[in-house]
Amino acid sequence: MTGKRTLLLMVIVTLLAMPLFASGEAEGGEAEEMEPVVLKVGLIDPPGHIDVLATERMAELVSEKTDGGLTLEVYPASQLGFAMDLLEGMTVGTVEMFVGATTWLGAFEIDYWISGVLYMFNDQQHAREIHSGEAFEALRETVREEHGIRVLTQEWDRGPRNFISTTPIETPEDLQGLKIRVPE
Repeated sequence: MTGKRTLLLMVIVTLLAMPLFASGEAEGGEAEEMEPVVLKVGLIDPPGHIDVLATERMAELVSEKTDGGLTLEVYPASQLGFAMDLLEGMTVGTVEMFVGATTWLGAFEIDYWISGVLYMFNDQQHAREIHSGEAFEALRETVREEHGIRVLTQEWDRGPRNFISTTPIETPEDLQGLKIRVPE
């Protein structure tokens, strides 16, 4: 996760959470005590991965900015389940946040799978333009309306796609006849 993306995500989470911490006046003019809010954040990445480190930093900043009124509990390494478990958990309320590629949302809205297609984009700039464009904005809105999942950002950077093979792969023809394991 880039520094700008981390900051954007932190700002969005903080802004969305601010109404939860507005203290109202109780009868007699006393401020109401609000119970701290705890949100579970699941990741499939291992501890030490840049996405986990960025999410942990975001959790620190959110706690700081809300004076402890909002706590993000970060669960890396699929502790709360794999990507689909986390997304399904978000639809039923057992998990509040998932930090990972929005590609997984293809299970809910099939066109999201397109961003995971090998060699679909010319470079990272091309991928960012597509992810921040109208088509992905429409997908984001569909997932929110139909499944209750709010995508906070979909402008992630993803490393290049690689093949790991026991035989050399130098041309597309070299893939002919190979059994290839790929994610869902």
